[in-house]
Amino acid sequence: VAAIKEAVDINVAASLGMLTQEQVDELAEMGVHRYNHNLETARSYFTEVVTTHTWEERWDTLRMVRDAGMEVCCGGIVGMGETRAQRAEFAAQLAELTPDEVPLNFLNPRPGTPFGDKEPLEAKEALRTIAAFRLALPRTILRYAGGREITLGDLGTEQGLLGGINAVIVGNYLTTLGRPATADLELLDKLSMPVKALSATL
Repeated sequence: VAAIKEAVDINVAASLGMLTQEQVDELAEMGVHRYNHNLETARSYFTEVVTTHTWEERWDTLRMVRDAGMEVCCGGIVGMGETRAQRAEFAAQLAELTPDEVPLNFLNPRPGTPFGDKEPLEAKEALRTIAAFRLALPRTILRYAGGREITLGDLGTEQGLLGGINAVIVGNYLTTLGRPATADLELLDKLSMPVKALSATL
């Protein structure tokens, strides 16, 4: 962390999974600015998605990170089979955590995975979800993440930006393709939305 800060004038973020209090304290002392750790889904639906650990374990990590003074980035995936009520539950749980940023992913079903046969969330339902999350998290950065291309398409992506989204991951994701970065930049320009920061590689 020190080497990064010495070489580049940026805030350092980390995403290292669940942590102990000792590890949290060490990261804070190193100068990590923000920690990313997704809750993934509502507490009541978590066991349908994750079987190796509990929702509470993730929550405890996030609480320790927040208490140590680091910014919290925490979101999840919608459209995994949860109900509308569970999406509202998830938004309320995130609001209790008061994260600085919430990356909002939409399930992009992958063949051969347990959710590979699920239908993508309907665009109207995705837009309702965006609006509900914005109401629950009025001061949080709500960021488009994976899956919006298949769930919302071009028109829905634009409507989501007008209905609550105020940040965008551009380009490709970890395991799936996204929209061309130029297409998103053109859309932001069309909507007169300012670009706060842009990598020199784009």
